[in-house]
Amino acid sequence: LDIRPGTDEAAWIVHTVPGYPIPKVQYTFPASEYANGHLLICLTIAESQIEPIAAALFMASPFIHYNDIPETEVKTRPILRKLLNGETAVMPPFTTKQNIGTQAVPSVPVQIFSKSGRSKYEIYQKIISKQLKKTIKVWSRRDKKLKANCKIPGRHILLVSSPISVDNQASSLEKDVTNWLIPENGDIFCAVDKPYAISQKYEPAVAVCIQLANIFARFNTIAAKLILIYRVVLYKPPGEKRGKILVPPGDAWADNPQDLERAADHSFAKALESVAQNHREKSFFAYNNAAPGVIGIKTKSNSKGVVILDTTAPADAAAWIVHTVPGYPKPKVAYTFPASEYANGHLLLCLTISESQIEPIAVALFVAAPFIYYNDVPDAEVNIRPTLKKLLNGKTAIKPPFLTKQNIVTQGAPAIPVQVFSKSERSKYEIYQKIISKQLKKTVKVWSRRDKKLKANCKIRGRHILLVSSPISVDNQASSLEKDVTNWLIPENGDVFCAVDKPYAISQKYEPAVAVCIQQAN
Repeated sequence: LDIRPGTDEAAWIVHTVPGYPIPKVQYTFPASEYANGHLLICLTIAESQIEPIAAALFMASPFIHYNDIPETEVKTRPILRKLLNGETAVMPPFTTKQNIGTQAVPSVPVQIFSKSGRSKYEIYQKIISKQLKKTIKVWSRRDKKLKANCKIPGRHILLVSSPISVDNQASSLEKDVTNWLIPENGDIFCAVDKPYAISQKYEPAVAVCIQLANIFARFNTIAAKLILIYRVVLYKPPGEKRGKILVPPGDAWADNPQDLERAADHSFAKALESVAQNHREKSFFAYNNAAPGVIGIKTKSNSKGVVILDTTAPADAAAWIVHTVPGYPKPKVAYTFPASEYANGHLLLCLTISESQIEPIAVALFVAAPFIYYNDVPDAEVNIRPTLKKLLNGKTAIKPPFLTKQNIVTQGAPAIPVQVFSKSERSKYEIYQKIISKQLKKTVKVWSRRDKKLKANCKIRGRHILLVSSPISVDNQASSLEKDVTNWLIPENGDVFCAVDKPYAISQKYEPAVAVCIQQAN
């Protein structure tokens, strides 16, 4: 602050650099810190803003290594005095939100969120996202406990994928010590002093949020690439427009926050952004026996899904979306969901995977010969995956074996095992008992439409086929076989869930079929 009488000038500099600045010696920057990514912010303010800044810092108890503010200035600011005297907040509340403005014309609003170690709040979701009432995109080092989180409608935590490009200068989480976030839509940029890790629940933390559209726009460009949640399951009962969703880490059913036709604020619209829009760094292929805009498809396949991969080097990110919806998704047009399908029950799965998992997925699909209605995967990516090349070129399996079991894993930590069973029409195998139950070595409980020929079956000891009675309740939303087109099963005891693309009917013995089995107890 400027202590001259009649002058009202101050500045607040917030940064991430250890050992900087050194007071009362010639200016320098620590040479050892050039190797790391850093963020420095300078706000010019009126002196009236010093006390609310002190209130925020007092809550977080920073270590003050230099102070030469005259006593006359300190006495007029009671919280600043406590802060500089080394006092700490011992009585609640242990969180605070302070509003200041810069001295510019027009003034730029700045919000400061801070908490003490006693608060036990996780600052990103429990404080910042809650206060902003927005989904946020976070760039930060993280631990193995806090993940991307879509549990709270309208307040998702999305993680920015590493590396990033800052106006053509690369930065990665291995060397970047900054922590910052922006809302998914808005005009705010926040710098946070603690990483996105569970440890900061029990530590003090401060976030400085600047409300300026230009800053937001620059960081929004940087944050274009997001890490998808490694596993999302959405079950939409008949007549419902939103359905119920399972997302990590809690894995309890939650209301999907938006109607499925909405292009924002729900997981599948987010996952399919690169399908609906033009993303230079994303490519995909989509398959569906009732493909959008295609008439007269001749296929016995009932498989529906999308495989997306990031084609930028050195990114290793891909996603496999498996679903039951005819005419969905439409490539390279505005995202939507077929209104006619709200009447039916549907299941949608999203698995985030590494790119090494694409070839085994292709092996499973190749056997089942789905109808591929869109493909823009570059030749450079296709040529290194021989089975993917056959699949995308429309070749079919004409030699045995006519069934396959492929093992893949999600990209989450810990990775989740996924088994993919598939068969061609030449196999003549009934997929539920002859393949899935046999491979799992379990009795299975099946939810599926069925014909009058295949019944519950208790002939094979330890591998019974039990049929789930209709109707069912999906977290208090009703579904019945008359309108539910999903087919799924679980073992009588175990930790596996399987989505199957063909119903429990004798006809599927002579048709291709695919089952995706996720191994996770929740």
